[in-house]
Amino acid sequence: MYPVFLEANKVCGEIGPCGIIQSLLGEPTCEECIGAFRALANIIGSEAQIAEVIEFLKGDGLCASDADPATCVTVVEAAMPYAMPVLAGILIERAAEHCCLFSSTGVCC
Repeated sequence: MYPVFLEANKVCGEIGPCGIIQSLLGEPTCEECIGAFRALANIIGSEAQIAEVIEFLKGDGLCASDADPATCVTVVEAAMPYAMPVLAGILIERAAEHCCLFSSTGVCC
């Protein structure tokens, strides 16, 4: 799925103006960072995003090159509606940890 669905500029456009605010205000606060992870999780867990990912994986993203494309499509259609919301939930649950690990200043540590 990455970088097709989580490309930085696209995500920034969906959750807010990342570069401009950061250049004006500096590093985000812990609350802002956690909020960004929540916004990203909302995108990942949305029905529209899940449908797009499923269509992508059923084609060139995965199943087109699989040894058994029909089985691959069946698995993708069965698993992704459950896997994507779980991923979104984990992003929310571990947002502070991710902010600590992935920010340049260790925000939320």
